[in-house]
Amino acid sequence: MSSSDWTTVVLDRFYDDMVVTATPTLATGEGPGVVRIQNALADSFEFQVVEPGGAAISGVEVQYLVAEQGIYTEAEHGVT
Repeated sequence: MSSSDWTTVVLDRFYDDMVVTATPTLATGEGPGVVRIQNALADSFEFQVVEPGGAAISGVEVQYLVAEQGIYTEAEHGVT
């Protein structure tokens, strides 16, 4: 859940070179909004949900995916 300040997410593993993607889950009539990410290092990152003009939005659920940077193959990793 987002707040108007940056929210820190602590992960359960470490990443050498993490890639984070995130999307807000906006209710009907809310939005638009986008997730900003900063300080994505090792085992944590910070996010904030903002309107197109840059004003922070609070109370929004955020879904995220974190992966190690690289090339993934179906044969080796089960995904592409």
